[in-house]
Amino acid sequence: MKGLLTKDLQIVLMQKKFLILLTGIACFMGMTTEDSTFLIGYISFMFTILALGTISYDDFDNGYTFLFTLPITKTGYVVEKYLFSLLISLASGVFSTVLSLLISLVKAGTVDIKFQVVTALMILAVCLIMLFIMIPLRMKFGADKSKIVMISIVGIFAIFGYILKAVISKLQHIIPINFTKIIAAVSSWNELSVILFTFLICAVIMGITMKISINIMKKKQL
Repeated sequence: MKGLLTKDLQIVLMQKKFLILLTGIACFMGMTTEDSTFLIGYISFMFTILALGTISYDDFDNGYTFLFTLPITKTGYVVEKYLFSLLISLASGVFSTVLSLLISLVKAGTVDIKFQVVTALMILAVCLIMLFIMIPLRMKFGADKSKIVMISIVGIFAIFGYILKAVISKLQHIIPINFTKIIAAVSSWNELSVILFTFLICAVIMGITMKISINIMKKKQL
C-alpha cells in the first residue's frame, strides 16, 4: 500500500511545473475577482483530475501487466486508489482554503473563516463524489471512453430529472404533497447537518463504487 501511494505521489509530482502554474493562475484570479472562494473549487477540481490521471498512467502501455507482477492484489490496488483520492482531495482542499483565506485577508483586511471552511467542505464533498463515480468508469473504459460515458450518465440523469418533475407535478393533483414544507424543513438545517449529510452520501457512494471497481479489476484481463 505504501509503495502504491508513493508511486502515485511521484506521478503527481512529475507535473510540479503545472501545479506551480495552476497555483499562480488561481492566485491571480483570486486577487482580481471579488470572491476569492472560487479558487477553492478551481484548485480542488484540478487536483481531482490529477488523481484520476494516475489510473491512466497505470494502464498506459500495458502498465497493469507489470504492476501486478509486484506483491499487490487487485483489491489492494483499488483500495489504494480510493485512499489516494481521499488524501489528494483533502490536501488540495486544505491548501486552497488557506490560500483563499490569505488572499481575502490581503484584499479586505478581514476574512469570514466560517464561510470559507463551509464552502471548502462542500466543494470537497462534490469533488469526492465525482472521483468515486469516475474511478470505476476510468478502470472499466479508460481515459477517453470514460469521459463519454460520464457525459452520457449526466444526460440520463438530466432526462430522468425532467421526467420526475413532470410526474410529480401530475401526482400533486392526485396525491397532495406540500413541497413548500419539505423545502422549508431542509432549509432549516444548519451548516453542520448539511455537511454531515453530504459526507454520509459520499461514504455510501464510495462503498458502492469501490465494490464495483474491485469487481472490474478482478475481471480485467492483464
